[in-house]
Amino acid sequence: MGACAQPGQMDPQFPVGSGPNGLVKALLVSRDGSILVGGSFTEFSGTPVPGLVRLDASGRLDPLFLAEVPGGLPARPIVALVEGDGGTIYVMAEDIFRWVYRLLPGGAVDSRYPGVGGWTAVNLLWDGSVVGTTLGAFTADLQYATPSGELKGGYPKGLVYVYQGRSFPGSLAYANLDSKGRLIISGSFSRIDGTPASPVTRFDTQGRIEEGFGLQANGTLRSMFWTLPDGRMVSSAYVTFPKASTRLSVLKEDGNFDPAFPSSPIFDSALAPDQGSTVNAVMAEPDGRLLVGGSFTSVDGKARNGLVRFLTNGLMDVGFDVGAGFQLASANAYSKDLVSAVALQASGQILVGGAFTTVQGVARPYLARLNGQRAVGPPVIQSPPASVTNYESLTVTFTVVAESSAPMAYEWQFQGRALADATNATLTLTSIRPEDAGQYLVVVRNPAGSTASSPARLVVIPASIPTIAVAVTELRVAPGTNPRLVA
Repeated sequence: MGACAQPGQMDPQFPVGSGPNGLVKALLVSRDGSILVGGSFTEFSGTPVPGLVRLDASGRLDPLFLAEVPGGLPARPIVALVEGDGGTIYVMAEDIFRWVYRLLPGGAVDSRYPGVGGWTAVNLLWDGSVVGTTLGAFTADLQYATPSGELKGGYPKGLVYVYQGRSFPGSLAYANLDSKGRLIISGSFSRIDGTPASPVTRFDTQGRIEEGFGLQANGTLRSMFWTLPDGRMVSSAYVTFPKASTRLSVLKEDGNFDPAFPSSPIFDSALAPDQGSTVNAVMAEPDGRLLVGGSFTSVDGKARNGLVRFLTNGLMDVGFDVGAGFQLASANAYSKDLVSAVALQASGQILVGGAFTTVQGVARPYLARLNGQRAVGPPVIQSPPASVTNYESLTVTFTVVAESSAPMAYEWQFQGRALADATNATLTLTSIRPEDAGQYLVVVRNPAGSTASSPARLVVIPASIPTIAVAVTELRVAPGTNPRLVA
C-alpha cells in the first residue's frame, strides 16, 4: 500500500503470515527500519517465540533474530522496548513485578548489563534508563538506573504521601525524560525527602526538584503522561462528570497548557461506560500531528474506534479516519488494551498493536498497519530545470520534478519576475526571440512552504548572421604598399 492511499486505511498485506497469537503491548521501529514486536504471544505466524520478534519493514519475520530470556527467569509478557546504542534492545517484561534486561542485536542476552528487577512501578525511559521504587521504612524510595544499569545518585529518594496529618509511603506511577533529559515522575506523593512536591515533579539534570513546575490536567490526573521531541508534554486525565471519560491535554515545556493546542479532547467508550476509556499510546509525527491510541469508541462525540489523529492546532484530523476501527472478538467485550501500542515507519505508515482481533471488519489479530501520510514539509526538488541553447523562432521547454505529500503549485520566473500563466511543472516557450534569453527558475509551493529551483539559462542563437555588402568601386595599388579596401 503506498503513501497515496486513504489515510487510516488498513494495509491488507501486513503482517506477512498469520501474525501473533496474543496481545501486542510494545512496538519499536529501529534505526535500520526493522520492527520489534513485544507482548504476551507465544507464536508468530506459526513459529514458537517468547513474546518478542523482529520483522523487516514489510512485515516478514526475521528468522535470524532469536530472542532470549535471562537465565532463571520465565518468559513474561513484554510491555516496553527501547533501542540502545549499537542496536542493543532494552526489554521490559511484566508479571507481578517488572523486569528490565538488555539484548544484543541478534537477540542474545547482553551479559554486560546487570538487569533491573524487584523494584515496584518500574518505568523504562526512552534513553534506556530505568526508574522505579523500593520500599523504605516509611517511604517509597526512588531508584534511578543509568542505561548501563548503574544506580544514579544525586536524586532525592523518599516519596511520602501526607493525609490528614499522617504520613504514608508514597507511590510512583509513571516516569519519563523530557526532550532535555530532565526526569519527570508522577504518582501519589506530596513530599520528597521532606520537601513539598507536586504529584507531578520534574528534576533538573543534577537531581534538584524544579520549583514552579506542575503538570496541569483538565480533571484528575491519571498519572499518565508522554514527552514529545519538541519539548511539549501530553497528559491524560480522568473525569467523572458528566460520565467517566478520559481527557487529553497538551502542555508546554513549563507544564502549563499549550495555547497552540487549545482543545482538550474527551475520549469515551460505549463498550464500558462505567469503566471509562483509556489512552495508552501517544505518538508525535514529524510535522507535529499527534496519533493517539487506546480503548475508546468516540472522541468529542465523533466516532473514532481505537485510534485518532490531531492536527497541530488541536483539531481532529478528519482526513484520517479508521472507519469501523479496531474490534475485539466479541462485539460487547471490553479491554483496556484495545489499542496499546503505536509506532511510525519512515514511510509514514502506522503500526498498531493491541488486543483487537479485527480491523475495519477484516480479521487482523493483535497487529496491523494503517496508511498514514508522509510528514508535510516544503516541496523537495528532485530534478531542477536544465539550461537550454536553441535557435531563434524555435520552441524550448523547461521541466522541474518535485516531490511533496501535499498538493503543489508552480510559479515560473524570468529574470526574477513571475511569468503570467506559467503555473505547471513544465514551461514551454514558442517562437523564442533574442530578448527571451536569460535566467529562468521555478518556485514550488505547498501549504508547508516553498522551494526555489536553481536557475536555468536560455541562450538564443539568431536565425541568421547579418552580412555587410560592400561595393568596390575602385582598387588602387601603389608600388611597395599593401592594398586596402575602402567602402
